[in-house]
Amino acid sequence: MGYLNIKGITINATNAYEKDRYITYFTDKLGKINVKLKSVRNIASRRIGYTEEFLLEKVLIYRKGNTFIATEISLIENFRGAKEDFVKSIALLYIKELIVLFVPYEQEEIGIFRLLIDTLTSIEVKDREFSYTLLAFFMCHFLKLIGYPIPLSMKGIMEHNLTSNVDILKDIESLSALDSPLKITKPSLFAKESIDVINFYIMQQFEEKAYLKFLEQIKKLM
Repeated sequence: MGYLNIKGITINATNAYEKDRYITYFTDKLGKINVKLKSVRNIASRRIGYTEEFLLEKVLIYRKGNTFIATEISLIENFRGAKEDFVKSIALLYIKELIVLFVPYEQEEIGIFRLLIDTLTSIEVKDREFSYTLLAFFMCHFLKLIGYPIPLSMKGIMEHNLTSNVDILKDIESLSALDSPLKITKPSLFAKESIDVINFYIMQQFEEKAYLKFLEQIKKLM
């Protein structure tokens, strides 16, 4: 593999050695990958700001052995408004956790990449009252894209014991039917309840202890 230009959204960052840092990107061409940024923690480095979470960047990378290494980075969008609002930031925490836990590395997923861009843009530009509705939208479509669509038929609802609340089911169904979060014109009255039902379904499918621990922590914030 030679040099490759990618667009990627920063999801997570971990320090390596004395001055390096690994960034988890969700990219347009390679899906989720870890990329090494050399000497980025040097106090004189101009690239330290490129390691924040939820930045859309253009990155030139190459592969050395099993490691992707970045040589050039330029910022496209920082989604600052989404990160500086407390309620909006909770939605971002959910999105980060879902990507980290449930998406395998190095599998091209252009659908998830576009979903990320559209959802982050919507959280950025819409009022904070939309945050949980946008999160519920993301969760519905994310699960569909990774092969676990929420069963909304009567048989599926009964099999998974999701909920008997018709309003919540209608809310999830309407969000699942939309093709873009930008088309959401008003916040849902049942967004938090819908998120609870979706989380119940996620735990049924994955039994992921790390996600359960995350839910216990995030409920204290919501």
